[in-house]
Amino acid sequence: MGQLAVVLGEEPKREACAGDALIRFKGFGKSFGLGSGALVATRNIDLEVAAGEFVTIVGPSGCGKSTLLNAAAGIFPATAGEVVYRERPSRDTIAMSAI
Repeated sequence: MGQLAVVLGEEPKREACAGDALIRFKGFGKSFGLGSGALVATRNIDLEVAAGEFVTIVGPSGCGKSTLLNAAAGIFPATAGEVVYRERPSRDTIAMSAI
């Protein structure tokens, strides 16, 4: 499995305060399958992204880029840790975007 890197770009248009993240990954990990045959797609990701912040996720094929984005969208639940979007669990993201 290759390395996943997150590149932060321009600063947010306003200064973000602590706890003011738009999306937050806390110890996020995602595995597919069970037991010894499980595929670990990502593990131990800690990341906060403020509103207006520019972020690029880069890495080789199979390192977990799409898994991270799908978790942010609430499509994949976390196997470990959590994903929080606007102070709500990301699994609520799809329902919130329909409002």
